Amino acid sequence: MTRSCTMTEQATTTDELAFTRPYGEQEKQILTAEAVEFLTELVTHFTPQRNKLLAARIQQQ
Repeated sequence: MTRSCTMTEQATTTDELAFTRPYGEQEKQILTAEAVEFLTELVTHFTPQRNKLLAARIQQQ
């Protein structure tokens, strides 16, 4: 997992997850390393099923 944060972009990025919108001090308090790790685990776990459901939805429409 790669995590980076710069003052100009204020982006947090992992291999599976990226926050690219600027955020302030309140968001920094919430998006701790542990929180980002948890969100990354959720994305990793649920993305395959989510993509499968979205593909099925597209076929139905």
